Amino acid sequence: MSIEDIYREAARHGPSGSGPDRRDGGRPSWSVRRTAVTVVVLLLIVGTVFWWSAPERNDSKWWEPEGQKKLASPSKTPPIDLVSTDRALDVLAGWERLSWSEKRDATRLIDKVFALGGTDYVVYVETNRDMIREHLEKRKRGELVRRGAAETRLDNLSTDR
Repeated sequence: MSIEDIYREAARHGPSGSGPDRRDGGRPSWSVRRTAVTVVVLLLIVGTVFWWSAPERNDSKWWEPEGQKKLASPSKTPPIDLVSTDRALDVLAGWERLSWSEKRDATRLIDKVFALGGTDYVVYVETNRDMIREHLEKRKRGELVRRGAAETRLDNLSTDR
């Protein structure tokens, strides 16, 4: 075979093997749809392999007995300042009567005790004041219970001696 024959073969129009023996009817050898499906399938396989190979977490599920014990145990929250919390609750109780500048000053009081962020914006406090008040009341109750339990424990220790 000479170089000219190779050139003629490469320059020939249409795919080689055309004629009655060709079965695909002139379709190209690749398609966008098949390529996309292949890529998606390969990504799913790789993701599944990574998911299976990841170490299993030891966290107990909430429906298991160990998870139920964790849900029942009180969360460990840091102690809060009851005086500041009371002031913030008083401000939230009279929120509707405050002027805009008073509300801006009040957000600083609320932000000190709320500790979840966002309360430095008057509009945020205006929109979510019921949720903020419930959260602060819950934390205040928890702090009072914690202090009461600590005092009871101290009283029991002092009477045991």
